[in-house]
Amino acid sequence: MISDEEVQRIKELHAKGMSLAKIAREVGVDPKTAAKFTCGSGRRARGGRGSAAYGDLAARVFSRLAKGQRPDEVVVAEELPPATVKELYQAWADLKGLPVSVRASQVLVSLQQRVAGIEAGLANDPTYDIRRLWRCTCGATGCVRVVLECSSCGEQEAWGWPEEEQE
Repeated sequence: MISDEEVQRIKELHAKGMSLAKIAREVGVDPKTAAKFTCGSGRRARGGRGSAAYGDLAARVFSRLAKGQRPDEVVVAEELPPATVKELYQAWADLKGLPVSVRASQVLVSLQQRVAGIEAGLANDPTYDIRRLWRCTCGATGCVRVVLECSSCGEQEAWGWPEEEQE
């Protein structure tokens, strides 16, 4: 059973914008129990959009974003729902005059990671860009063929660009 003092403490922490997980840890109750006394939403308490608690939350999130944290990192650090961070990120970006949406930012990070992986793989491939870089002693460029050999049976096959496909 939860005491009246614990209920009051849960409500106070909720009003300050603390996450249910943090409230539960601080009060020493299960997050589901804490949720019963914070409208039971399971979402971070923040008060109304015009409330002081929401302003404090926005200030913390804006500060993290200004320091270079990505929205996903803010979600983890502040224990906020992604939708809340997206909303605050968009507001922060609008206020800063940034034309980048949350989705575009996430896509950019994902593409940067993929490109880095591709570049790392290509750095170990001796045939990367060989058609453009290799020049035969006869003067031909772009006419490149690589012989592939099956390591199981030894059968060979040539892959490449014959002279008629030269640019």
